[in-house]
Amino acid sequence: MQNAIATRINLAALLLLMSSPLRAESPGDAPITGAKEKPPIVLTDRARQIHERGILIDGHNDLPWQMRALAEGSFDNMDISVHQEKLHTDIPRLKKGGLDAQFWVVYVPADTPQDGSAKKQALEQFDLVERMIKRYPETFERALSADDIVRIHGKGKIASMVGVEGGHMIENSLDNLRHFYKLGARYMGLTHSDSID
Repeated sequence: MQNAIATRINLAALLLLMSSPLRAESPGDAPITGAKEKPPIVLTDRARQIHERGILIDGHNDLPWQMRALAEGSFDNMDISVHQEKLHTDIPRLKKGGLDAQFWVVYVPADTPQDGSAKKQALEQFDLVERMIKRYPETFERALSADDIVRIHGKGKIASMVGVEGGHMIENSLDNLRHFYKLGARYMGLTHSDSID
C-alpha cells in the first residue's frame, strides 16, 4: 500500500504544471527585463485526466516569507482567501491549479546566524504556517506523512507540510533540528547561499 501511495505521489509531483497560478514567490524574485512573453500554456485533455488522477504536490512555496515581508505576518492585513495581486499564491489560485499538497517554506536570510536571530525568525514562520492552517481550516490541514497527504486529499483539502530553506536556522544544534521536526518540518535544505559549519 505504501509503495502504491508513493508511486501516485511521485507521479503527481512530476506533473507539476509550471503555470503562473502555482508559481511560488521567491525572496529574490525580480521581473526579467527584455524577456519575450511566452504563449499561454494549453493543457490537453490527457494532461487534465492525469492531473485529476494523481496527487499534485508543490515542494517549495515561500508564502510565509512574503506574508512576513508584505503583510507583517498578518492574514488580517492580507487575506489569502481572496485574490492577492501582490502575491503569486492565494487560495483561489491554489484551487484553480488543482494543488493537493504544499510544502510551505520557512526561510530567513543566510546571514542571520551572525546576529543570532536565525532560529527566532524561523520559529516565527513556523507559527505563521500554523496560524494559516487554523485560519483557513476548510482549505488546509497539517500533514506529517504520505498517509496524511492521501487522507487529506480525500477530504478535498490541501495537505500542508513545512520545509526549511537552509541549515543555518538550526544554529549548529541537532536539538534545534529535532525541535523543527516536532513543529512539522519534513525537509531541510542544507545550505542557502552561504557555507555553514
